[in-house]
Amino acid sequence: MLKGKWGSGKTWFVKKAIEKFESYGGKVLYVSLYGLSDQQQIEQEFFRQLHPILGSKSASLAGKLFKGLIKGTLKIDLTGDSKDDGTVNFGIPDINIPEYLKSTKGFVLIFDDLERCTIPLADLLGYINYFVEHDGYKVIIVANEDEILAKEAENDSATEYRRIKEKLIGKTFEISPDLNGAIAAFLDEIKSLAQKRVLEKNTNLIQDMYTASGYRNLRHLRQAILDYARLMSVLDSEVLKSESLLAHLLSMFLLYSFEIKSGSLRPEDIGKIRTSFYATIGSKVDNDTPYKTLKSKYTGIDLLDELLPSRLWEDMFSTGLFRVAEINKALLHSKYFVSKNQPDWVKLWNAHSLTDDDLGNVLVVVVDRFKNNEYTQLGVLRHVVGTLLMLSEHGILSNSKSEILAIAKTNLENMKSSGSLQKEFASDVDFLRGTGFAGLGFHQSEATEFKEFSAQIEVLGREAVEASYPEKARELLGLMTTDTREFCRSLILINDHTGLRYFDIPILRYVPPEDFVKAIENLPPDQISLVSSTITDRYSLAYSREKIRPELPWLLEVAPQLRESRTKRVGKMSGVHIGYLATAFDSAIAILNSR
Repeated sequence: MLKGKWGSGKTWFVKKAIEKFESYGGKVLYVSLYGLSDQQQIEQEFFRQLHPILGSKSASLAGKLFKGLIKGTLKIDLTGDSKDDGTVNFGIPDINIPEYLKSTKGFVLIFDDLERCTIPLADLLGYINYFVEHDGYKVIIVANEDEILAKEAENDSATEYRRIKEKLIGKTFEISPDLNGAIAAFLDEIKSLAQKRVLEKNTNLIQDMYTASGYRNLRHLRQAILDYARLMSVLDSEVLKSESLLAHLLSMFLLYSFEIKSGSLRPEDIGKIRTSFYATIGSKVDNDTPYKTLKSKYTGIDLLDELLPSRLWEDMFSTGLFRVAEINKALLHSKYFVSKNQPDWVKLWNAHSLTDDDLGNVLVVVVDRFKNNEYTQLGVLRHVVGTLLMLSEHGILSNSKSEILAIAKTNLENMKSSGSLQKEFASDVDFLRGTGFAGLGFHQSEATEFKEFSAQIEVLGREAVEASYPEKARELLGLMTTDTREFCRSLILINDHTGLRYFDIPILRYVPPEDFVKAIENLPPDQISLVSSTITDRYSLAYSREKIRPELPWLLEVAPQLRESRTKRVGKMSGVHIGYLATAFDSAIAILNSR
């Protein structure tokens, strides 16, 4: 028996041994027992290897052979055209595997994946024992014995397995993975010489991470190495110039890869590693946390310096896809590219990598700008607040968290007064649900104070945006007369629309009804028709209907004015089109009233 854990390299070792054995003239019959449910399937695989042509699908013979239906001379249909292509003479009356194996003197039989076979273990081992005791074959069984013992223990039959094994197995060897050889073999699979050189330089790092993981799974190691090579293929040329960064990135990639593939960590829980560290600062309770568990294994890794926001790592390992632009942006903002031209808030974000003097200098600058309300980009402001909260937590910043929060709110109010908050908030409300900005994850994103600040952004941001609606409505009304098609596109859901987007915003309630009707009366008939179809589409979409329900009073006020305008134009084509528009308004009113 050759035993070892899953992924330890048993099959790889056996295949290499077979190649060497066969190069000296040795003969082997190898079968994987994975998923096999009866002895006939094993014998079919032996037959296929002994007689490749007869055992092929095109010959369609294996089933007949094993049912004992073919004797003497066998007619062969190799092409499936129902015509005889030749004959083969068998000198035995009944064809079956035990019989024809008697003519295979010198063969070694190898049974792989013993633990994955569904044939009852006692029956299977007894079947294998027949080849050894009655036919004198040399047999190698490859298995994850720990898994077998675990299954047998559940059925209270581990003693039975050991008894059968003691009788059947002469010697047992355990695979001790050839880590150096395995890594060399995996690297040979990488086609890019540049990628291969980077990994070769980090062979010691790969060995250390593999050993620290404790999983001893070469299959997982191979996949991680190949996946990292794929990641390197999308990195910016500047990023690829930094050997230190690539080594750091490799260490984090291997850590997450090993833990996720082993089932010890889920992709969606990567963000909990950092937050579990901050959550236990100052706590007297010594509970196990994701951070503490991983830190005890990977002692030389700074788990807080993850290089990429947890969101990007989570996407990478849950979908296998790389957010290329965001990944490169984050890496170019890392400590490995600190320069005089790098924004001060980015330098401070990398506080863990700064010397005491450098941190002190940049902290003074950031705090000064923060107090003077100079950060007017919401993503940057959230980074500043998160980093300062983190430094306050560590006692590096003397300001309390409540003081930081108060200053942050002043920044927001100043942005609201200047109009920048409305522009920032309206541009992308979804960013508030994100865990980072500019490729960097927010420090303290799970802290109560940071969440409170995000809630303040939500409240003040919506107030600022709603305060701008009357002016936006006037702009929209002007657009209806200058570019009716764009006006209409702004009011309905269009996937490729990059202009104004009001499909789920009750913007029309801010348009003066009289001004709207006057503008309609001045439109050409075809453009009135376009507005009619847009009104129909706008209120037919169930997804946004509740959000634009506040427009109902506006519709009720405009509808009678449209009917009055139509009456004044009886006998004119413009009156017909305004009538169609009035009908569209009535239908919209009915939809919003239906609830």
